[in-house]
Amino acid sequence: MVSNIFKIMSIISAVTLFIYNLYSWNDQTHHITLISQLLLMSTFFFGGLEYVVSKKKSSKINGIVFLGIAIIIGSDRGIRCSIIQLLAELTRS
Repeated sequence: MVSNIFKIMSIISAVTLFIYNLYSWNDQTHHITLISQLLLMSTFFFGGLEYVVSKKKSSKINGIVFLGIAIIIGSDRGIRCSIIQLLAELTRS
């Protein structure tokens, strides 16, 4: 049951990433790149959680790899600073 929730969340993240990238095809601002990177990170994160919760040992290893990739994508210092700037700009408007 829990694995299905993570599977649905990873599919929703992937579809959202695909649609968002189609929507912002020619726009290469910093916010577009940041949001795309966050959506990619969430796709890997939910996919990794789905595999870690599964009962197969080989799937758990894949899940750990996916979570590691999500941590690497999300641990960029520029992303953290950009998230704070993005949230500050959104609260101002």
